[in-house]
Amino acid sequence: MKNLFILISILFFAFGAQAQKTTPLNRHFYEISKKDLDNKVYTMTESKTPSGDLFYLIFDDQNRRIRQIKVSYNAEEKFNQEVTDTYDTLGNLISQTLLNLDNKKSLTLYFDQGVKKGQVIKHDYKHFEIWRANKEETYELHYDDFMPGYELEAWVDFLAKNLTYPLAPRRAGISGTVFLALLISETGELLEYEVANEATMDKNLVKEGLRMVEKFKGSYIPALDHQGRPVKAWLYLPIRFSLG
Repeated sequence: MKNLFILISILFFAFGAQAQKTTPLNRHFYEISKKDLDNKVYTMTESKTPSGDLFYLIFDDQNRRIRQIKVSYNAEEKFNQEVTDTYDTLGNLISQTLLNLDNKKSLTLYFDQGVKKGQVIKHDYKHFEIWRANKEETYELHYDDFMPGYELEAWVDFLAKNLTYPLAPRRAGISGTVFLALLISETGELLEYEVANEATMDKNLVKEGLRMVEKFKGSYIPALDHQGRPVKAWLYLPIRFSLG
């Protein structure tokens, strides 16, 4: 764990990286069609260093840096990593995540005015170790409570019984993952929902994903801020459509 803290503290953007690509993004940080710029909230620039590291800078419509991502190989620890910094509109760092791309484990730090206020270690998709500055000890949950929660087993069982693979994309050999975006209130109510990556998905898969949200009757748990107070936040649920 000491090494994780060292690694996450040395994120920097190398000089000399050349811009390669600019992509419009929606409010969920997913790519949108260039014909659908009404839904553009952010702009992402991609660059690559001579050593092969990838850098992504994301700006809002006022050209304020909101997020930066570095994808590289960690030679010391020998794994591929992705380090993501997220900022508020004043340029203050609010979170920093180190993701091991090989085993999908991650460490996320949360900040308030430059001071570390929370930490989440993700061991796997249902094992999280959580710490907040206003609590004396860490605790473990089946989800990251800085994000909204949901009934995982009920959702998986519901999909197994109700999800269908639309005929047209199945015949055409089209597969992919639909990412559902659900806005959960401070009291755990579902306020709105949509498909976050609609622009890059088959329309029939999108429609089936939305049908699942509409039909699911499970409950949701509101996200908590660094002080443990309920807050409104987006929950992202993947639905994978895989052939064979």
